[in-house]
Amino acid sequence: MKTKVRHKLILQPTPIFYTWLENVVPARRKPRPPKDYAADGTIEYVLPPFENEERFEDWLQLNYRILFKNELIAWRIEDKYWPNPPTYEKFVELFSLTYIPKNSN
Repeated sequence: MKTKVRHKLILQPTPIFYTWLENVVPARRKPRPPKDYAADGTIEYVLPPFENEERFEDWLQLNYRILFKNELIAWRIEDKYWPNPPTYEKFVELFSLTYIPKNSN
């Protein structure tokens, strides 16, 4: 059987994310981690294979807005509270990113 290479991106909210939430989202609307996320707010994305980490970085630069939007929606943060503009720098400030290439059958 041929081995497939599955890559993962693990996103975890940083302490800065929670501070940002406290400062921007009204107290009555504090979001909780989405139900299919880990208790600490971590989520794993399965990604297509990349030749190397540099290719992953290129992909991330092109697709971070989609991931950023997915996370804010999953946390049920109303778009009026979203960072504007949603920059790459803000994304990596609010979320810790771990890239893991992994072999699986």
